[in-house]
Amino acid sequence: MEAGELGVMSFGEQTRIVHPLGEPFSDQTGCKLMQNFTFDEQKTKVGELIELATAVFEDRGQLDTGDRPAQLLVIMSDGRGIKSEGPDVVKNAIRAAKVNGIFIVFIVIDNPKSKVNSKY
Repeated sequence: MEAGELGVMSFGEQTRIVHPLGEPFSDQTGCKLMQNFTFDEQKTKVGELIELATAVFEDRGQLDTGDRPAQLLVIMSDGRGIKSEGPDVVKNAIRAAKVNGIFIVFIVIDNPKSKVNSKY
């Protein structure tokens, strides 16, 4: 993986790759990607997302073997339903990612007008 390479996934009720690692990224790509993010699903399958991201890094041969820099996974979510898969699923996925040299940054985007509070 080259420095600055970007892959994008969408998650909620289901997790899917919307921009694979290694494909060129342009202004048009960014506009197309934004259409995939609605923040209106009832479940947030973070464990499934982390498991798929770990598999993608592994398939590309990019997991840390001690001599490579760690990989960065940035997750943007409204945080609602974060434990919908059960807390062990998320913890196990995070543990596996960490063991494989994946550093995770979780950014919560909240709507202050929403009547549902994000609680962790």
